[in-house]
Amino acid sequence: MSLSSCGQNKKEFTIFKTTQFEEDNSISKINLDTIIWDKTFDLDFYKKYFYEPYHYPQAFINPKYKNETVVVWNDTAGEKDYNSNWTNSYTYDSHSRIIQFSYSGCMICSQLPYKWSVYYDSQDRPIKLVNENEFIKSRNENVENPEHPQYILKYDDNNNIIQVQFFVQGKLTRQIDRT
Repeated sequence: MSLSSCGQNKKEFTIFKTTQFEEDNSISKINLDTIIWDKTFDLDFYKKYFYEPYHYPQAFINPKYKNETVVVWNDTAGEKDYNSNWTNSYTYDSHSRIIQFSYSGCMICSQLPYKWSVYYDSQDRPIKLVNENEFIKSRNENVENPEHPQYILKYDDNNNIIQVQFFVQGKLTRQIDRT
């Protein structure tokens, strides 16, 4: 029997509990996942392992922009036409934080547009993402005071996301907790 060791990053096992909820707020399913991870539990982590949230900007703060909207065309050399070329748009507040991001979409290629608003805590961490798509409003026009789909994020003292909640029409449908 022989033992060998080699330099490794310290990787830890972390348990995540995913809870699915029914319309009446009862629990329909609970999954426990053990994941090895040696980085910060950020949105990239949750997208990779839980596919939630799927759309968000690479960086929420960019000191180059204040109180402006930046539009990035998919094909920068192509015609600036929403039917043949699509855009990503980022609206910044006076603190250089993205307060809204959107994608114009490509209906022909089945990529639906989206528009999300972002809300922050006192430490400039995104704590709420609200889907503001126009097609959601028209789809729900018969519902009194419709609530848009949204994510609520909770952090620990080390800036790790420890909980992601997803709401549809004001009802919690999925919650992911780091235990």
